[in-house]
Amino acid sequence: RKSSMAAKHSPRQPRSPEKDNPHLVVSYNEWGVTTADLKAFVTEVTHKWPHEDPSVYKVNYELIIPRTSKENCSWALCRHPRGCMIKHYVTHTWAEGAKEFCEAIF
Repeated sequence: RKSSMAAKHSPRQPRSPEKDNPHLVVSYNEWGVTTADLKAFVTEVTHKWPHEDPSVYKVNYELIIPRTSKENCSWALCRHPRGCMIKHYVTHTWAEGAKEFCEAIF
């Protein structure tokens, strides 16, 4: 007799780590986004928060994580599953406004 755990999991095929995590397939120097991606991002943020410049922290938890957790990848790799070469590296603080951050880049 099979245990309940074995019975629950036996029909599933084992998944490879590469299939579960695109970060293991795409090189880190290709985890980039384009200016067009950032503009689309600002449009989404503005649509969701028209009268507010939410912090990057808030946008991450309320917009990015719900979307990217389904794909098990970063926002960059959700936008470009095969990668997008990085030309410039930009960093942010979690407390700054997401709209302000993007506008500073443009």
